[in-house]
Amino acid sequence: RAVAALIQAPTLVVHGSEDLIPVKSATEWANTIPNAQLEIITGSGHYPHLENPMQLVAVVNKFLDSRCKQEHALQRPGAFRARRPLPGQVNPQVFRNAATRAARSCQGRISQ
Repeated sequence: RAVAALIQAPTLVVHGSEDLIPVKSATEWANTIPNAQLEIITGSGHYPHLENPMQLVAVVNKFLDSRCKQEHALQRPGAFRARRPLPGQVNPQVFRNAATRAARSCQGRISQ
């Protein structure tokens, strides 16, 4: 944890509410890392990117939006909306695509 206290980058700590690892652990990490934000994904266990990808995408987009606005005083035109998987289908690629597009959108606006 001493090394975590040295992290300078804004950090999003994500934890599933139903994870076998207690939420207290995620809270400790978020309190240890300067400028960290803790988000709890309700109804998810240890794999929120598989168990609740849409909520995770929303949390990541919100975090990236706030970072873009705070650090660069630029406004993004709205978060990327990922496609919903078919009923009973989990598509982890939805999360990866949404997170990548959101990060690229922020970087593109920063370089302008």
